[in-house]
Parts: sequence; C-alpha cells; structure tokens
Amino acid sequence: MSTDERPTLVVEDLSVEILGHGHPVTRVSFAVDRGEMVGIVGESGSGKSMTLRSMSGLLPFGVRARVDGSVTVAGTEVVGGSRERQRHPRVGGRAAFGYVFQEPLAALNPGFTIRRHLLEAMRPHGLLGSRGDRHERLVAALEEVRLPDPERVLRSHPHELSGGMRQRVVIALALLGRPHVLLADEPTTALDVTVAAEVLDLVQALQRSHALATVLVSHDLSLVAERCDRVIVMRAGEIVESASAQDIMRSPQHPYTQALLAATVDPFDPTLSRTQPEGGASPVLLSAEHLSVSYSRRRRGAQPVKAVDDVDVRVAAGEVLGVVGESGSGKSSLAKALAGMQSTSAGAVRLGDRLVTTAHRDRSWLTGDVQMVFQDPYSSLNPRMAVGSAIQRALAIHQPMLDGRARSCAVHDLLDDVGLPRTFVSRFPQELSGGQRQRVVVARALAATPRVLLADEPTSALDVSVQAQILDLLRDLVDERGLGMLLITHDFAAVRAIADRVIVMHAGRIVEAAAVDALITSPQHPYTRRLLDSVPSASRAGRPHDQEAS
Repeated sequence: MSTDERPTLVVEDLSVEILGHGHPVTRVSFAVDRGEMVGIVGESGSGKSMTLRSMSGLLPFGVRARVDGSVTVAGTEVVGGSRERQRHPRVGGRAAFGYVFQEPLAALNPGFTIRRHLLEAMRPHGLLGSRGDRHERLVAALEEVRLPDPERVLRSHPHELSGGMRQRVVIALALLGRPHVLLADEPTTALDVTVAAEVLDLVQALQRSHALATVLVSHDLSLVAERCDRVIVMRAGEIVESASAQDIMRSPQHPYTQALLAATVDPFDPTLSRTQPEGGASPVLLSAEHLSVSYSRRRRGAQPVKAVDDVDVRVAAGEVLGVVGESGSGKSSLAKALAGMQSTSAGAVRLGDRLVTTAHRDRSWLTGDVQMVFQDPYSSLNPRMAVGSAIQRALAIHQPMLDGRARSCAVHDLLDDVGLPRTFVSRFPQELSGGQRQRVVVARALAATPRVLLADEPTSALDVSVQAQILDLLRDLVDERGLGMLLITHDFAAVRAIADRVIVMHAGRIVEAAAVDALITSPQHPYTRRLLDSVPSASRAGRPHDQEAS
C-alpha cells in the first residue's frame, strides 16, 4: 500500500496507565482516512478524551502515565520519544495534530490578546517569519475561521469575545501548524444550539477544504451520528462497537450502544407526542403579567438593558412549561425573577391567587412554595456537608415543627423519592456522580414541600443516559405530586421529553408559545425555525449536514 493509500491516522493497541490509578484506556485501535470524520461517543469516564490526549501528547501536566501502543500519522510513529516531541509532534514539516478543546475560555490565557495567542502558537511551528507579512498571516488565520472584523479580534482579550468567537479562535490556533489530523474534544458543549451548529459547520468545511482526518469526541450520539462518517462507541476505556453512522443509529449491536441510543431523545420523533390530561383545567400555581427585568450599566448615561421585556407566563399544577432560547434571551433572568432572586422593573407575580411583589430581592414570600434546581449540582451543594446534613438543614428551615427523629425519617423518605440509597446520608458531594448529586439537589428542594420547581438547565452538565434519568424523575414528581415546573433549557430534546407547553424567548421577549408537539412540528416564528434547524437529529445520520437546509 502506498503512502497516499494508507489512512492518515492509525491507532493500534493504544493503552494508558495512570500510575497508581488504573487503565483509563485499554488496547484501543482505529484508523481515520484523509478527509474523513470519525466520532467517538461514550459517557464520562469512558476514555474518550484520554484517548485523544494520550495520542497527541497532551496528557494533563503532572500526571504520571505510561502510554503503550502505536499511533502513526501519515506513516510516521508519533508515540514515544522526548516529552517535547510528544507535545509538539511534527510529520513532514506539518503538525501531526491540531486540538480543539471543550471549553474555549479555559483553553485561552485571559491575560493574552488574541494576537499574542496566535503568535505563541506559531512559534513552535517555526511560522513567525518576517515582521512584514506577520500581521497579514494573523488576519488570514482569523478570516479562515470566519471571524468578523479580525483587526478588532486581534486586539481583544478572550473575555471580550462571545463563546462562539472564542471557539473559532481555538480552531484557528489548531490549524496554524497545518495539521494532518484535527482532534475536536466536545467542541460545542458550552455553546448554544445555533452557535454549536455554526461551529460544527465550520469544522466540517475546514475538514473538507484541508482534507483533514478528523476525530470528534462527544457524549451526544445524535450529534456524532449526524456529522460523522463512522462512529466509535467507548465504555470503561475500551471500544465496544464501531460502525457507520447509519448502522449505529439503525441497528446498534452492543447492549451499551443500545442503552445510549434508548436514552437519546430525537426532538423530531413523532412517537414522542404527549397526550393531554383529561378533565377540567388545572389550577394555575405561578404566573406573571407584563413582567420586566432591567440591568443598569456601569457607564454613565447608558440606558439600562432589558433582560426580560413585558413577559406573561403561567405554570399550572401537573404541568411542565419549557422555556427555550439562546444565551442572553432572558430565560434565567425570568426564572430568577419568578423565584424572588432578582428584582423586577415592572409587572406582577402571582402565587396562586395571591399577588406578590418582586420589586426587591426578597424570597420570604416564596420560601417553600417555589424551589430552584440549578444547572451545576456540584456548585449547588456544600462540599463539606454530607448529603443527610444538607437535606436536614432544608427540613429545619422549611419544616421546623419536625423533631430530630422525624427529620431523619423524612431524609430517608426523600432519598427514596429521588431514587437514592438511604446509605447516602453519610456521603459527601465529591463521592457522588453528577447524576447522583443532581438527585440530592432535587431531594433538598422537595424538603420544602414546594408547589413549583424552577429547573434552570438541570441536565446540561450530565451524560445523555443520566440526563434521561433526571428528566424522568422530574416528570414523575410533577405527575405524582401535582407540582408545576418551569424547565429552562436550550435543549429541545429535554423539552420534547417531558414538557407539555413551551415558550421561545428572544431578546427578552416571548416570540412564540404553543403546545410542545405543535411547536416542534410546525414552528411559526423565524427564530424558532432557526433554533430547530440547528438541533442535532438522529434522523439525519449519514447525510451531509450542509444539505439539510434545502
């Protein structure tokens, strides 16, 4: 076989041993052709990211690890040798790998301008050249990743750019060494659905124009199946299945792949239609009329920014109301205003028939009746407080009439309600998985015997199978207890899984509201259609994404 006929990337029996902590990657083998995109999926701890980091020489600093096996790029072995060679492997005058990281803000130095980032990336590849044409090459690098106003971007620091712009900078950095292989590790997890689609469109366009061998790591099976030619499924450091995207989605062979697929919700699946409950209308538990929230600007004379602008909303007993929109659309500000955590500039909030005021940040009127479930369960819990103590504290605040024994029994009952073993009373947050921590947060919220739950992106930090479990739990609680729930999310799959109605927010206003089935199948507003066009779908597996809009 000639050099041109061989796959660009060949990984054979790659194993990683973290000294004293086991083998996160065991005998992994796969190949990627020039111009091909291969996806790697699996839950947290499956070895996806460790595979990419070990083969590219980017294991975390200070980690004592042994990497065995073979990784060849364009026929050249790149595993082994000095640490510097492993961190910057080059093949035929080009970088072996370009790496796109998950969180662009963490991948960039907050003290460096974008210009300095690019110059620092050019240095190890010997691309600085003469001062005369250096600036033109920097501008060209940003133009290639479709960044508007590259002159301004070069002068900017990372915090002055949006998430999507920062990720485009990271992609530009990855391409500077003209790599043979592009490694993209969860490149869109921190982005809105529309921005994520734009970034993935860019990655695919660059992959084709540069004929790159590309590996895309994600926990989102629908996204990988839609974008990639082939899919590799990893579990516990090993590959359990590998096939074309269409075969993986239509006839998965391994039970683990089948479980991942079963937990993946396709928002466009007609079988997910929700039946409306029989009987009369349910009582409205929480409502807002002409609600507005404004934020003042520090600059003298500047007009306040309206985060929520004249919004009407209601949540009934036994109902899940989904609220979707991009970052900055006003979703979280609405939830905080309803919870009394954010002062309002206009409008009224009612808890049942009772008019309450949110003109000041005062939660006293809502204590117990409305409870929040936040996005990140780890930051929602005190790391020094055991699970039982955290729930007992909530009980002491909201049910002070309970004595010590009754409180302990209530803790056990609440753990039963959220599907956790009673032995977890003595566990600490760091000893639990993300899904288990989120169940603890829900149990703590239930300790207040609330009427309404406000869930702000409650599953965005979780694996797909754990997301499904938490969403099922929340829906069951709503049905069994007659609660109302406001589900804030950018994930249409979560909305389709458990919501009854959905409102779409854009620039602080509601642009569309409908039953979830009607909105998914026949959106009326152009903004809603744009959001839905950006949602990954299992039905698009194996088809070129850039043809979907037609």
